[in-house]
Amino acid sequence: MSWLFAGDGLDVADMQQMWMDVERDFIGFYAGALFAHENHGGASMSIRLEVKKQMTVPEGRHTATISKLNEAYRGAGNFHYIDVYFKLDEGGLEIKYGCPASISDTSKLGRLLVTAGLNLEVGTMVDLEQALIGKRFALMTMNKKGDKSDFEFAEIVEGSVKSLAPSGVEKVTLYEGTGHWPKWGEHAGLKTVWRD
Repeated sequence: MSWLFAGDGLDVADMQQMWMDVERDFIGFYAGALFAHENHGGASMSIRLEVKKQMTVPEGRHTATISKLNEAYRGAGNFHYIDVYFKLDEGGLEIKYGCPASISDTSKLGRLLVTAGLNLEVGTMVDLEQALIGKRFALMTMNKKGDKSDFEFAEIVEGSVKSLAPSGVEKVTLYEGTGHWPKWGEHAGLKTVWRD
């Protein structure tokens, strides 16, 4: 057997010592796994969850705070997303707002950052948690049935997310002198005002 390892300078005694070390390590691992198995009461750990009433978000206008962000990869193309979670003031429920992980002045995530008060400059890096967590918004929800079930879930209406001042006053950007909403990416003649 030592001829297989002649290039490594190992002889039979070295090989026997290696096998004893492997055997000792395996027995130690197995004993630890067996101990963990016995202390969790059998073949598998018990997973217990509380049965709760289904919570629904009523359709309409809400105020919310961004509570957390999560990275996700979806679809066959493994597309990169940032899930923004809005915690509603009434009821404390969270609604997920999925944004493709791309920042420009016309992307969904970019528009949210601009709404939160960030100035986007090409080539700069944005710390999303610092820019969004804790920021307050007004938004509209609409209930929608799922594709795979009859369960209804709340969905944030696209374009309805508006920044709120700390006092709860809505920040609104209008075309100066016209009083109507701008389209994303149009910046000439815009004026930001606060309204109740």
